[in-house]
Parts: sequence; structure tokens; C-alpha cells
Amino acid sequence: MVNPNLNKDDSISLWQLFAILENSILGTGLLNIAKTVSKVSGQNAWISTLLAGLIIIPFLWCYSSLSRRFPGHTLVDYSTKIVGKLLGNMANISYISFEILIAALVLRIMADFISTWFLPNTPIESLLIITLFLVIYMSQGGIRTIARTSEIILFLVAPFIILLIPPATRIEINNLKPVLQSGYVSIIKGSIPALYAFYGFEVLFIASAFISDTKKIFRTSATCISINVVFYTLVVIAIIGVMGTEILKYINYPTIYYIKSERFPFFERVDLFFAFFWTFNIFMTIGIAFYSAVLGISQLLSLKPKYGRNVGWILAIAVYFIAKTPKNSIEVTTYIQYISYIGIAVAILMPAILAIVATIRHIDVKDGGNV
Repeated sequence: MVNPNLNKDDSISLWQLFAILENSILGTGLLNIAKTVSKVSGQNAWISTLLAGLIIIPFLWCYSSLSRRFPGHTLVDYSTKIVGKLLGNMANISYISFEILIAALVLRIMADFISTWFLPNTPIESLLIITLFLVIYMSQGGIRTIARTSEIILFLVAPFIILLIPPATRIEINNLKPVLQSGYVSIIKGSIPALYAFYGFEVLFIASAFISDTKKIFRTSATCISINVVFYTLVVIAIIGVMGTEILKYINYPTIYYIKSERFPFFERVDLFFAFFWTFNIFMTIGIAFYSAVLGISQLLSLKPKYGRNVGWILAIAVYFIAKTPKNSIEVTTYIQYISYIGIAVAILMPAILAIVATIRHIDVKDGGNV
């Protein structure tokens, strides 16, 4: 039975789900993953990245299981039915808060990124406000607007990934040796900051409600994550192989410097082209997280659609002030570490617990009608 609070015309295809997941995952994580992970596991950062991605894939089954048990329903709908009103609402608030933090943190990183590479004299506050206005406008269009925009951005940005290939021809194998020297413990610890680059898949709590063929959600999401695992791992190998780990300690956005290190015929400053178009991808990451939080709050408060639209404007104020909280890039990195730990609880453990409890108690949407 479909949730009456969701517009039945707002269904999306599996391809659009794939596009949403890609845009939600691929964003600021690519810009700094080599730096943040190598701080912990050194030249073995690529192993930590690979491990982080492999950890996530099995948990996607939990999202798939929940979507099959509760088709047409979001986390806010079924959490209280599975674990009770108190724990269910705690889960709902945790998810919404996590999405707000993701939107705010990525917004701040995007503003710093634009300020660094394109508009050094523009106040950060102006960039934050302008971006938030665009995010609010997009989120008010609903899931179909998010899905269609994600498709466009994915096709627009994908060709520029090719720019990551030429510099890889200068990889120094010695920069990646010795393998496992840092020890298994540091590699496992390094997988925690690496998780930040993969966060975004938790949008399945929301997006799966708009998929009619719920049996294929796991295959679609697992394919998406698998592609990103391979992609991120190769990027980390390439960056460390070309630049080494020592220089990564002193620069932000090493992926851009990695591209900048290559001379392309007929084009100068190709890194700026990549940075410009990658900004669209980062924008979508903000938009998807923001929309998830808005929809979650609207459902949690049982708001009618006409009132639910106002949630975005109120939420934008909170996102703005959270985004302004970090004083510099060092504090932003610290916040990323916090997000990585919070994400383990919200994006990985929470769906696992809900899926296991729902399975043990044999709870689904048929039990008692509407969730």
C-alpha cells in the first residue's frame, strides 16, 4: 500500500535512482579523499578506501529489505512500526540531523572550493546564501526534479573524469611501497575517514519509496557503490603514485593539483575546467541531502504539502549557520571526521538493526494496513 503522503505520480526509474546515488556520493569526497585517508594509513590509503567501500555493500541489502517490506514508504513511515514510537522517532531525528549536517558541511566545502579556485574576493557568506537559494528552489520541485537534474549533471560531469587518466602515466611505484607497512590497524582506522567519500547512499531511506520495482534496488545500489569503490581506489592510487604522501599533508584538494600537474596539448589550466564542472556535482550532493531532510521533517510533523514547502526556508537558516561554524579548512577536516563516525551509526548500523528486527518480528506494510 502506497503512502498517501507521497505523490503517486512522483515515481522514479531505477536509472534515475542510480543517478541520484551517484550524485549524492560523488562530490567533495573525491577532492580530498587521498589527503584525509593517507593521513591515517599513509601510502596504503588505497587499501583503506577499498575496504571502506567493501564494508558498505553488504549493508545495502538492509535498505533493499526494508524497501521490499515497506514499498512506497520512507524511514519516517516504517521506523516507529518496527521498533516503537520512541526508538523510531529517535531513528528519524538521527537520520534527518545527519542529512542536515551533510548538506551544511558539503555546502561549506563547496563555498571554500569556489572561493579558492574562482572567486577569491567573494565573501563566503554570499556563496552560501546564493547556493542555498538554488537548493531550496530545486528541492521544492520534488523527487522527480531531483532525479532529472541528477541525470543531467551525471551526463555533464562524467566526460571530465577522463582528465584523471593522463597524469596517471607518471605514477612512481615506489610512492606506493611498501604495502602494509603501516600495519593492519592503521589501514582499518583509515577506512573510517574513507567512509565519508561514500556517504550519500543513505538517501535510499527516502528514494526507495519512489521506486516501484523494489526487488532491483539492491542490484542498482550495489552496482553504483561498486563503481565508486573501483573509481575512488584508482584515484587514490594515482594521486599517491604521482604526488606521494608527504606533499598531501600541505595542500587542499589534491585531486585538482593532480590534474594541474599534467600538461594538456592545446589547453591550459584544464584543472579549472574540471573544478568548474565538478562544482555542479557537489551542488547536487547538497541538494539531495537537503531534500531528504526537508521531506523527512515534513513527514515527521505530518505537514500538508503546502506547508511542507516552507520547511525548506526554515531549514536553510539552520544549514547556513552550521556551514559557517568551521573557522577554517582544518576545522572542516575535523568535522569530516565526526561525520564519518556519525555515519557509521546512521547510514550503516541503523538500517541493519531495522532490517533485522523487521525480519525477526515479521513486520511489513501489510501488518495493520498503512504504516
